[in-house]
Amino acid sequence: MINIYDYLIYYYLLGTQKTNNIYNSIIIKIFGFNEIKMVNSQQKNIKNIIPRYILYSLITFIINSCDNLKNKIVTVRNKFDISADKVQITKINEIGEKTMILNDNNNKITFNDIQTQIYNAQIDDKMLNCIILTFSLVNSNTDKICLKKFITKYKDIEEIYDQTLENILTFNNIDWNNNSHLIIKIVKNKKIMTFDIPFQNIKNKHINYLIELGFVDK
Repeated sequence: MINIYDYLIYYYLLGTQKTNNIYNSIIIKIFGFNEIKMVNSQQKNIKNIIPRYILYSLITFIINSCDNLKNKIVTVRNKFDISADKVQITKINEIGEKTMILNDNNNKITFNDIQTQIYNAQIDDKMLNCIILTFSLVNSNTDKICLKKFITKYKDIEEIYDQTLENILTFNNIDWNNNSHLIIKIVKNKKIMTFDIPFQNIKNKHINYLIELGFVDK
């Protein structure tokens, strides 16, 4: 006997998958990104700035189309601009996605900087030269957080972006303290190596410090 409930579940899941595929296709073709966040050192809170960025981009398009009104429109557009210490962007296309953290380095980040990064950033599928078995942040005996997914998400082999361990935790709302430490277990050159390192000592290191393993010389 046909189970109507099973059929309903099947068509619900099928419909949800098709809807997500259509949504992702539209996002990729129209925008080319699915995440833009900013943080300022004084406020410490993370803000989603996608709506403001879309409005900023729309006004920029109008500016480029209307030379006669350019100065007035630029003044209006600047009201929607940002001045951020750090920004996280996730660019997407048919190949995959790339997450980038930008740091002001004494110059505030604006939407113009974000537009440049979205346009120029290249998404690659290069493999890492080691296997990460364990990558965990330990804040206490009862507070242990797995960070393995961030190895791939923040992959930046050429070290173009500010993918420091502290920035990664900040943009993912992960707390740490002076006693926090990282437990890392990797496989490289057919050897399994385990490390227990105080987070305070390497919080400003690029995530490549783990991938390329400056630990090996220790």
